[in-house]
Amino acid sequence: MDSLGYELKELPVQLERVRVLEYFEGDRLVQLKSPQGEIYLKSWLDEHEQWTRWLLFRCTSAALGRFIAGVWTLRDLLEKHDDGVAYIVDSNGREEHVSLIMAKDFPDSYMPTAESYYDADLAPEGGEQVERILLDGFWSVEFLSTLDRKYRQVYAALAAFLSDTVTQARLATHLSKYRFKGGWIHVKVFDLLVGALPKEVKPKVIAFHYASPGVLEYRVEPSLASRVSGAVHNLLEDDGTIKEAYRELHKQLGEFSDWAATGTHDEAELEREQRRMLRQPSEDLAEALKLEQPSVIWQLTNGNYYNAGHILASYYRRIETLVDLHSQGDARISSVLQAKPLIDEPHIPLSVEAD
Repeated sequence: MDSLGYELKELPVQLERVRVLEYFEGDRLVQLKSPQGEIYLKSWLDEHEQWTRWLLFRCTSAALGRFIAGVWTLRDLLEKHDDGVAYIVDSNGREEHVSLIMAKDFPDSYMPTAESYYDADLAPEGGEQVERILLDGFWSVEFLSTLDRKYRQVYAALAAFLSDTVTQARLATHLSKYRFKGGWIHVKVFDLLVGALPKEVKPKVIAFHYASPGVLEYRVEPSLASRVSGAVHNLLEDDGTIKEAYRELHKQLGEFSDWAATGTHDEAELEREQRRMLRQPSEDLAEALKLEQPSVIWQLTNGNYYNAGHILASYYRRIETLVDLHSQGDARISSVLQAKPLIDEPHIPLSVEAD
């Protein structure tokens, strides 16, 4: 292969392999890091006989987040990275030849195309362990607190709704007895669901880059994180079906509440009327939201359809908040543009501490 750039004895930085971003008949795009935590990307360029040529360049976390979200292409990463230099690494598995190359001297034939977006289908099996939320513009502590709270609540609700190994009885003891009057009880319910997540699957903030554009990074359980992005994506693509199902359930919840307040009703009568008025609109919203196991939601409330309906409606509103932030560009969930329909239920055991 032709020589490029200025030959070096070795790379001026030691790098540790982090993960493969794209794989096709071998590594195609690899993420590495320096001892200082700087991100480097190694992109496949060419092969000749036993030699493989790679392009190596530094990348910021915000830029990588934009690439994975489908906002930037690989070409954008090269053209917009701050260094103005990159490295050509030729390797045959036993030895390496390293050259430094100025961005302005990089051959057009090696430049990625204008369509070189991240391809999630080429990601290795196992899923991404990190969720990045891209933050544009100016934000406050209150904004970040709201974003973090809503993300965790949707994540935890999906674990509860879609798991057949939930500690149902312990959750149901609480969720069946709450009286849904006022907004505070909704907060209490979702705090309970977040608290029920096992420590090993709870979203954990691992990095926050505040320079505009900023990035908030979570360590996540991949199947749950993919469901959050799937839920946001589904509502972004809604043709009106989800919103209409929500409006109908909200209306029926109000009508049941008005009926229940008209007099004294015994438990059997309340249960019959709950089932008659609320079961179908709740199931319609659960189906529109791609929640495949509505029976789990009834179990979570011991068959209290009024409470189950409120929890479903509140869950919808929390997704709607994430959708609004995403579509306005204030907080874009990086995996949403790669999101797929909600399938393949995760089985996440929850635990609830006794009061």
